[in-house]
This record gives sequence, C-alpha cells and structure tokens, in this order.
Amino acid sequence: MNNVFKGTIGVAITLIIAVYTLIFRINYSRDIIQIIVDILPVVLIVISAILAQIRNKSIVAGVALLFAVYSNVGSAFVSAVLNNSSSIGVTMILDFIIFLFLIVYIFVNASNFKATALKSDKGLVTSMAIAFLYFYFRDGFGNAIVTVLPALIAFIAGSGLAALLLLLAGVINVPIFVLSYFFDGINAVAGWNQKILPLVVYGGVGLYLLITGLLALPKYLKE
Repeated sequence: MNNVFKGTIGVAITLIIAVYTLIFRINYSRDIIQIIVDILPVVLIVISAILAQIRNKSIVAGVALLFAVYSNVGSAFVSAVLNNSSSIGVTMILDFIIFLFLIVYIFVNASNFKATALKSDKGLVTSMAIAFLYFYFRDGFGNAIVTVLPALIAFIAGSGLAALLLLLAGVINVPIFVLSYFFDGINAVAGWNQKILPLVVYGGVGLYLLITGLLALPKYLKE
C-alpha cells in the first residue's frame, strides 16, 4: 500500500482525483464570476498536488487534496447519513471514498516522510507566517489551519513550488473580492469586502501576499 502513490500509478491516481475534483467539486450552474472564484484556487491546489506527486512527494499531494479540497467531506457525509438526507447521491459517495482513500494514504506514507525543508528560504517562511495570521483574522483558526498546513508540510518536504502554489490558492481571489466592492455587477461577496476598513486591511494584505507570491513564482519553477 505504501507504493500506491509512487511512480506512474501514483501520478495517474492523482490526475484522476484532480480531474474529478475540477469536474464535480465545482458548481458550474452559477454565474461566471462565482465559477471563477470557485475554480481558481482548486486549479492551483490540484496543480500543486500533481507536481508534488511527479516529484515523488506523495504525502504532499495527499495532504494538499485532503485538507484543501476534501476536508469537509467526511462530516458532511456522516451528517447526511445520520439524518437520512436525500442529498446523498453518487457524487457525495465518491467524494467520501476519495476522502477515506486520502486519509489511508497519508497514514500509510507518513513513515516514509522525510523532512528536507528549504532552510535558507526565509522569504517563504515569512509568507507562511503572515498568511496564517491573515487567514486567522479573516476566516478563523480552522480555515487558517486548513489553508496553511498543506503549504507548511510541502515546505518541510522540500517542495517550495507546491508550498507557494498552495499559499497562492488562498489569496488568488482577493482581486475579485476587492473589485466586487466597487462594481455591483461582480457579486463575489467575501463578507469582509462590504465595509471599507476590512476591505483595506484584508484586501491590502491579501494583495501583498498574492503579488509577492507571483513575483517569487519564477524562482520556484526552476526546482
């Protein structure tokens, strides 16, 4: 089982989960702005997982997909079963199977995890610290953990590119949220963008993380 996510088979499984995620975990029935808001972070997350898997950093791929995409699937499925909900369908069952598979995969491969952190990369460490505080104050402790923990694990595993992409996934939509304050036609309401002070603080810090991350991206693409 510890070889499930290694080599060509591992990449194939990750690709299948990634394609399924992009097709079935996005609500394409909403307006185009909401679809963009939903799909951009997921695209970055699945790319980070695929790149990590190609580099044989299997646990990074699993953690990225589990925490950043499927973290709420388990509780939603159990709640639906206990309440005999009619919302249980093929997609929810498949989501739950993927959820369980990723948990098993992470535990099985935990013993093979090697800490090879980029010790000299103070910039990425600083960005993760700022990002954690940013998400903590903006979205709460739970969301901060779910967003930053996969990036931290990727960093510890020595995958700076995956860590950066996972951090960018959390702020990639900030420009849309900022614009939605000024243009009524953009209905991507983030909650904090309805008042000017939260907009300046959260929008400003979010744009800072996004811009600095994009500027650093070429460096990590050379990994």
